[in-house]
Amino acid sequence: MGVFKKNKSNEVEVLISKASDELSTVRFTEKEQAQSHCIKAVQIMRDAVAIDKKNSRAWEFLCRALLGIGEMEEAKEAWKKARSLEKDEIFSFTPFNNEIATNYPIMLEELGEIRIAELVRKSYTAASPEIPELWLDLSNFYGRIGNRDQQILTLVNAARSTGDMNLYIALIELLVGAQAYKAAEDAANEAIQKNPETPMAWSMKGWVYVEAGQPEKSIEFYQKAIEINPDDFEARYRLAFAFQQLGRTRESKDLADDLTKKHPENTDAWNLLGGILYEQGKLNECETAFRKAMELLPQDPIPLGNLIHILKEQGKNQEIGILEKRLKELG
Repeated sequence: MGVFKKNKSNEVEVLISKASDELSTVRFTEKEQAQSHCIKAVQIMRDAVAIDKKNSRAWEFLCRALLGIGEMEEAKEAWKKARSLEKDEIFSFTPFNNEIATNYPIMLEELGEIRIAELVRKSYTAASPEIPELWLDLSNFYGRIGNRDQQILTLVNAARSTGDMNLYIALIELLVGAQAYKAAEDAANEAIQKNPETPMAWSMKGWVYVEAGQPEKSIEFYQKAIEINPDDFEARYRLAFAFQQLGRTRESKDLADDLTKKHPENTDAWNLLGGILYEQGKLNECETAFRKAMELLPQDPIPLGNLIHILKEQGKNQEIGILEKRLKELG
């Protein structure tokens, strides 16, 4: 009677199925329980690769499980092994949970597998086109690899299809950064059309004009944003800045004073007020504003640098050496 040998391939497939069950369970559990299932999947897949070191699927699933517990370096090694066995295969990768979905394309980028990293991210947006964060991630990926045209196109298509304000903000900021002011204005108009009751949509259009060197055109859009929400900090801050650029210092200071009263813990408000007071020649009050900003955010070099400048103008040299040393430490 013959001796039957175990079929390694079948044995490994059984283990892959068990690991897949563990990873699938992750979708419906809390984080701690999910970690436990991923650890079990790692143990199962380590057994699988020990049985058949030439099974690419076993290495691929080990990679997935390792990503689930944040073991990026070991996951890279498992993925490299899988790729060495199936050089031409583009893996069909199911993101079992957020940890795996997030870590997988990051791992691919770090390994220099840019094309596959792109395909993975595109598969995520195709599977869940309603999630803005996935589009932002894909757009940022194109930015990192220097493909600005595709970065812009991704945001254009995503913003138009979802109407999401965060996508419009990212698009407008990108276009302004490229000095494509007309395109940025068009994007802001779309944002307003799709989000007419959102103050930020109106503020972004005002900001485009400020960045384009036309602050006088921005005022009505900031005022519209404030009309929608009288307490909107961003719109009020930007309106004060626009007034300052236009030399309307009284209106600018009134807004800045109000911002510091309503948002006393906001560094930007104190920095803005300090700048306005400096233009008005009120150096003592300006010094107080910059000190308050520095007190709120000691690691911010902007108020620190401003304070040093004001102290030098006033001839108050006692602190300057210490403050300059701190500024140098902050870089």
